[in-house]
Amino acid sequence: MVRTLNIALITFEFPPHNATGGIGSYMAHLAKLLTQKDHKVFIFSANPLAFDIEKIITDNCLHYLIPAKSNEEFRNVLPEFFKEFIGENKVDVIESPEVGACALEVKKMFPHIPLIVKMHTPGVLITKVSQTYQSFFLKLRFVLGALRRGKIDLGYWSKSDKNKLQNPEFQICQKADMLLSPSAALKKWAGSYWGLPAEKIKIVPNPYSIEDDLFLLPIENRPKIISFVGKLSILKGMIAFTKAIPAILSKNEGYKIVIVGRDEMENGESMKSCMEKSLSKFTDRIIFTGALSKEELKKIYAQSQICIVPSLWENYPNVILEAMAAGSAVAASYKGGIPEIIKDGETGILFNPLKPRDIAEKVNDLIADDEMRFRIASKARVVLKDRTTNSNEVENILSVYEQFLIK
Repeated sequence: MVRTLNIALITFEFPPHNATGGIGSYMAHLAKLLTQKDHKVFIFSANPLAFDIEKIITDNCLHYLIPAKSNEEFRNVLPEFFKEFIGENKVDVIESPEVGACALEVKKMFPHIPLIVKMHTPGVLITKVSQTYQSFFLKLRFVLGALRRGKIDLGYWSKSDKNKLQNPEFQICQKADMLLSPSAALKKWAGSYWGLPAEKIKIVPNPYSIEDDLFLLPIENRPKIISFVGKLSILKGMIAFTKAIPAILSKNEGYKIVIVGRDEMENGESMKSCMEKSLSKFTDRIIFTGALSKEELKKIYAQSQICIVPSLWENYPNVILEAMAAGSAVAASYKGGIPEIIKDGETGILFNPLKPRDIAEKVNDLIADDEMRFRIASKARVVLKDRTTNSNEVENILSVYEQFLIK
C-alpha cells in the first residue's frame, strides 16, 4: 500500500494571488497532481496585497497566504508561522524552488524535515545572461570595481561563482537533501558554476498537463501569423529577434507578428518602446498584446503558423510545449534545455539566438516551405501527445520524496 504523504510546497509565487511566472505555474500544477494521487498538500505562498495570513482550500489543498511583498520578506517571515503550523500538523517533506530561496530559513529552523529543491533558473544565471549585450567597457569596469574592493570577480566572464556562499539561492541548494532539475543543461551549469555534486541533482522534467483542446486545433489553413509568447526582455532574446524582424516581414508579404507578454524595463528603458522605435516601418504588421489570459492565448496559438522562442537561456519552457500541442511549428533558440525538447528539423527548428540573420533565415525557411512546416508541426504534436500520455514525472518526484521520508 502506497503511503499518503504530507507535503509542504513553499513558494513566493502561486496563482492567482500573486503575479506569477513559470514557478507559480509549476507549483500549481504539481499541487494538483499530488492531490490527485491522494497525498495531503499544504501550500505556503505570498500575497503582496494582504495584511494578515489567510487560509483557503484550493483544489483539495490547504493553502496559506502570507503577507509579503518580496522573496526576501517572505523567506524571513514564514518560519515563525511555519513553527506554529508544525506544532499542529505533520510534514513529511518540503519542496521549494531555488529562486528566492523561499524555504531557506524554514530548513534552518527544521533541519530534520527533508527539503527537495526544484531548480528553475538561479538569479546569478539570469544576471550573467542578461549582461550579454553590455559593452566590453562596462564588463571591464565591473571587474576593475571588484578589484578596487579587494575582490576577484570576472563578472560576465567568470567560470565559477566566487560569491556563492553569500547567495541565499546557493545556500538553499547546499542545504537541500536533493535537487531536481528539469534539464541536463541546468544540472551541468549547477555543477560547473556552483560546484554542486552531480549525485545530488536528479533530472526530472517538469510534469505538465497539456489541455486536450490544443491538440484538436487544425494545423493547415492558418492566417499569416508568427507569434512570440513571453516577457519582453533581454533574457527572452528580444534584441536579436527585433533585428531579425525586418528581414522576416520584408520577405514575406502579408505576414504579421503577434508579440504576447508583459513589457520589461531593461537598463531603464521599456523593451517594448525600444522595439517600436526600431520597427517603426512595420507598425501595421506588429501587434503587442500585453499579457493574455489562458483562453486568449489559445486563440493566438490557434492562428499561429509559427511560434518563435529566441531566448538566450531557457530551462524547460512551457511555451514550447503549448505551441507544439497547438500545431504551431516552433522555431527556437538552441540554448539551455530547449534542445532537450526539440529535435532540430523534426519537431522544430533551432537557431543561434545571438545572430539575427540565423533567426530570420530559419523562420523564412519555415514560411517558404509549407510541406516542411506542416510535417514539423504534425510530428511535434504526435511526440508531445505520446510524452504527456505516458508521463511518469510525478512518480519520479514522489520516488525522490520517499528516499528522504522521516521515519
